[in-house]
Amino acid sequence: MSKRKKGGKRIVLRIFLILLAIVLIAAAAVLLYVNHKLDRLSYTPSGTAAVPQYSEEDRAILEEESKQAMESGETIASSDVPPEGEVSADSDIINILLLGTDRRIPNTDDIGRADAIQVISLNRSTGDVKLISFERGIMVPVPGHDRDLLTHAYRWAGPDYMLSIFRDYFLLDMAGYAQVDFDTFTQIIDIMGGIDVELTEMEAWAIDKNNDYHLSEGVNHLNGTLALRYCRLRSIDSNWHRVERQRNAIQAAMNKVKGMSLPELNKLADEILPFIHTDLSKDQISGLLLRSTKFLGFKAEQMTVPLRDANRGSYCDFQFEAERLKEFIYGAEN
Repeated sequence: MSKRKKGGKRIVLRIFLILLAIVLIAAAAVLLYVNHKLDRLSYTPSGTAAVPQYSEEDRAILEEESKQAMESGETIASSDVPPEGEVSADSDIINILLLGTDRRIPNTDDIGRADAIQVISLNRSTGDVKLISFERGIMVPVPGHDRDLLTHAYRWAGPDYMLSIFRDYFLLDMAGYAQVDFDTFTQIIDIMGGIDVELTEMEAWAIDKNNDYHLSEGVNHLNGTLALRYCRLRSIDSNWHRVERQRNAIQAAMNKVKGMSLPELNKLADEILPFIHTDLSKDQISGLLLRSTKFLGFKAEQMTVPLRDANRGSYCDFQFEAERLKEFIYGAEN
């Protein structure tokens, strides 16, 4: 082989090695950047969340509140046994439990109730987003309490037990949870600069009774306080409409983020991440971040559990709902 050919091969090899080094350095920089961002999260490793412990006095107060909630007609009766079948799963689909917790009972060790309970299902291959609300009044088994409202399961047993409910009673493969309380939700919406939501005439009136914000029928720009009022509103109709409003607020937030520039997204992440508590690992979150452009601004398909119609009324049949969820998230073929 001539010296010229050997020299040419060495030059190609050097160029290749230089390019490979650049790629590796860039990848390392990206990983360090993502890790730096994720260090801002409030993180509890999967399966290690502490189970709430209450004094006898606190327990009596919380038991009385549970009793009042069940007597108020908020309860949704359910089947007594978990459904038959395997947990539904797909390597491309990740299901995350979203928990919006309310304010605690003052002067107690109460961690609050899961007032907003949703599953967001993300298809990492297609970019499809699906939002499923679960009625807070569904009766479920709770350790030490026989059966109680789903909203109270968080209070009594914590987020890890909430995840087990969705695996055992709805047969969903759950990646983990993300939790915020009402105060942090308000701050997050304000940090984002508010969200645009379409209101009915009645919704505008109920959210802004004193007319301080001059809301009206149609699209309105809501700050954190108004967005929280919108998500909690049920006085003009019912909790079934409230959970739909909660999904609409998440969709509006996704739409808002899509229109942001990279510097704005970077600043937003720095300010918002400390408010979010999760058990999702850095690998899981960074994997989603790398595909985030697929999800942002995507119009989510929506659903409420349990199904409510004239014949079924307010009842949760776990077998029926597990099959319904499987078709909605994974498709009829699965």
